[in-house]
Amino acid sequence: MLLSLAACGGVNTGQSLEVPAPPEALLGHGFDSLSGLTRGVCIDSRPVDRFERRGANTVTQVFYARSKEEIIREIGFSGGVSFGLAGFGLNLGFEALDRDAQQSTTTFAVIRIQIETPSETLRDYRLDDHAVQTLRREGAGKFYEKCGDGFVTAIRQGGFFLGIVALDTIANEDVKRVSGNAGVSFLGIGVQGGASSEARAFLERHRARYYIIQNGGKPGGWASVKQLETIDHLLQRAEDFTHSVASGRSVPTRLVVRPYQVASNLPRKANLWNVIEQSRFLDELAVKYGEVKRASAELHDKLATSTCTNRREAKELEQLKTRYTAQITAIQQRAQDCLNDPQRRCTDHRLDTVDARAHQAALELCKSSPGLAGTFRPEPPRPRQQPGKDTECKLWQLSSLSAQAPPRPSRNGEAQPEPFVTLMVDRKPVPIAAKAPGATSRQLNDVYLKPGAKFLARVGHHGGFLGIGGSSETLSGELPATLPRGTWTLEKGQTRVVFQTRCVE
Repeated sequence: MLLSLAACGGVNTGQSLEVPAPPEALLGHGFDSLSGLTRGVCIDSRPVDRFERRGANTVTQVFYARSKEEIIREIGFSGGVSFGLAGFGLNLGFEALDRDAQQSTTTFAVIRIQIETPSETLRDYRLDDHAVQTLRREGAGKFYEKCGDGFVTAIRQGGFFLGIVALDTIANEDVKRVSGNAGVSFLGIGVQGGASSEARAFLERHRARYYIIQNGGKPGGWASVKQLETIDHLLQRAEDFTHSVASGRSVPTRLVVRPYQVASNLPRKANLWNVIEQSRFLDELAVKYGEVKRASAELHDKLATSTCTNRREAKELEQLKTRYTAQITAIQQRAQDCLNDPQRRCTDHRLDTVDARAHQAALELCKSSPGLAGTFRPEPPRPRQQPGKDTECKLWQLSSLSAQAPPRPSRNGEAQPEPFVTLMVDRKPVPIAAKAPGATSRQLNDVYLKPGAKFLARVGHHGGFLGIGGSSETLSGELPATLPRGTWTLEKGQTRVVFQTRCVE
């Protein structure tokens, strides 16, 4: 198995995930959220609620993507799929999108139609007996191998349709025409008469090619892609799909995956792994990977269609080609390293990106074939939004605390004793582990709290002989929704308690 998370620490208490449904998925199945593969049944699969709908709920969307990697990311697959690292079983047929589908200047307008019909969900989450025993006796490693990092709590039924329109050399000002609500009407989705003459001329001008991937509405899954000849054929297939699913030809399309921490009989001190930050990094890495591959393809086209008589310029182009090849290899290796060692290698440190200016300048060299001016303009990288730092956190994990109290008067040079700490949260006592020799903090086990939780901490020194001379201070406060530094402090005068925190949802 390529996916190995043995180096992970912490607990996966991330929010529920919705992911595309493999055909073999069942309620209670374990799920590996990075590879998208199901594991064994680790949650008792009863009781079950079935939600009936009056008619199907249909969502139609058009979005714009610069690469296949962005399409994969947009529809909810993990970044690892984009690198071919995780042996993903469905793969959405993207490997069949050959060189004709994506050249160096190709971008995509993607029609997504998602239909939800009756679905099933679990009402109670209890670990299966064998899963409890595996976790208790063999540890988190074996449990993860058997059960994954989450389990299927609901299966959405319905249909899922992707219409992919590959377009060449589309200008930035035209992006709005083929995305969002404007894209739905521009492409003629649900419009009587289909696409307008203006849209047809636009599609012909940009050498549009049409592909569909669908799940539901007809026999078979969505592991293959089909190429169509015209926009009319694509729109007809989309309409047929909608009618077929609404009339009963539905299939499992989405899984709702929840972390094992919601199980009511989870063994005490169970320490499972966190893959949320890892998955987020792989998603970003996938987009970077797509940008470098796209720039490399553009340069390859330049070299294939140009005859360069200037040796210096020819050498510069060959050097850039070698650099792009090395960057692609480095990103693939970093993705694999991130899978194997998340705590240290899920970082883009020392990874090069495409220099848009240098790339454009390179395409201006050896100008023997007019019209090959580059169109590669990567968007400036968007800073990662980190829950708890940049956005509000929904669920905090408190891993440890350190306490400080005013020094107690000492006699004959005796050492200052460690202050005691007691903690109440929402009027309930919170166990605090004893301080290990040489440690600066005390561990908190299985403390997961929502913002707004009310804290009451008592910190002080016990009295000396017969308890005489003891003192303490009471601190209070509410857990905030954002903590940019990852710590939270309660203090009054010289008395202080500092909590180490981590946003897990």
